[in-house]
Amino acid sequence: MLNHFATNCQNTELPVIVYDNPSTTHFNFDIELYARLSELPGTKSIKIPPGFVVGENPGAAIAALKAEISDDVSIGISGDGAAARRLVAGCDLW
Repeated sequence: MLNHFATNCQNTELPVIVYDNPSTTHFNFDIELYARLSELPGTKSIKIPPGFVVGENPGAAIAALKAEISDDVSIGISGDGAAARRLVAGCDLW
């Protein structure tokens, strides 16, 4: 998966948004992959699925993710039902 996004970053001047959509791709990203993707030139945002943040403390999970990725990469949340709670918990975008 890293090579897929690296190729895209190398072949465009447009900002790259990583959209993690496991229900479509049947692939699960982890924090290490998010961190490596955030280091690619051109990556501007990572959109996480609602299922990335489970449990009672979504703020802690989002803070842990933000601690691992580049400071200039935003975190987005997908899923209408999860958007408000995840934005309050620390996601930057919906």
